[in-house]
Amino acid sequence: MSNVQKYYIETVQLLSFLKNENGCLLGRDERIEFINSCIASRQDLIEQIKPPYSKDEMEIGKKTIELEKELQALLRLEKQSIQKDLTSFTQHKKSRNKYINPYKSLNFDGMFYDKRK
Repeated sequence: MSNVQKYYIETVQLLSFLKNENGCLLGRDERIEFINSCIASRQDLIEQIKPPYSKDEMEIGKKTIELEKELQALLRLEKQSIQKDLTSFTQHKKSRNKYINPYKSLNFDGMFYDKRK
């Protein structure tokens, strides 16, 4: 099996993992770790792919490029989901701290001094 075929198989596996709801059953850390390991193995395979290519490898490469576009969109959605969770977590943390100590962040910039005697 050539490296192009191995790369195609890795791409299909990662794509099916991101599309499949079974991946959501894993915890976020396990999910991210699996995605990172797939990306690392794909990176290793990319470095091993060298020309000249056969006709079969060219066809597989074209299919892989099409799958790559879909994969990028799914990875972008995954990243946005993580970013959304992080921002909601930090917002929740700030609101919790304000509830615990509401007078901590008061501004005293606009104090008024009465100069009349």
